[in-house]
Amino acid sequence: MNVLEGHQSTPDKDSETDATELLDEYTGANHDHYHSFPAYPSAWDYVLYFPLSVIKYFRRLSSAFGAKFILFTMLVYGIQQGTGEVWLEMASYWYLLDAPPKGLGLSNTMYTTLQMACNTPWQIKSIYGMISDLVPIRGLHRSPYIAFAGTVGVLSFLTLSLVPTEQFVVFVALFVANLSIAMPDVMIDAAVAERCRAQPRLTTDLQ
Repeated sequence: MNVLEGHQSTPDKDSETDATELLDEYTGANHDHYHSFPAYPSAWDYVLYFPLSVIKYFRRLSSAFGAKFILFTMLVYGIQQGTGEVWLEMASYWYLLDAPPKGLGLSNTMYTTLQMACNTPWQIKSIYGMISDLVPIRGLHRSPYIAFAGTVGVLSFLTLSLVPTEQFVVFVALFVANLSIAMPDVMIDAAVAERCRAQPRLTTDLQ
């Protein structure tokens, strides 16, 4: 039989449907989920293109993964890491190096050593993931651990602001503060990976 004749067989309808849906999704034909310009765009269409695209983007992700999950992901990635981690790094820098009574007045060598020790929670993130997978709390693998991390994080910052400045106390508080950011990070990473496997076409949008 000629090899070319093999391509004349009837194509699978499901494959055709999937291909059409994928094409519609990525070419903007699906107007319910993707914003596109009209046939003859005006200046106002160009002005509104970005905000409307962002709105469609969040609607698309919310319809696939749930609005609460998307909001929670934004809080962890955007607020906690994007803002909280930077503030922690900058505040600890001046707090550890400034002369007393404003800070501890550490030497550069001592500062580097203390920072490396306090950043240990970031180096052992895989341990949190394994624990949450193996030890669910009331059947939940992520939420209780994130709530725990947030609670101890608040306590650690309160300790830094209220307790007298002693090196050991500062070390423990900064260690726990880094833990409170690193633990939700790995939990959200795992949750995002699970949902990306369920919706592979939205992987790039979610990540």
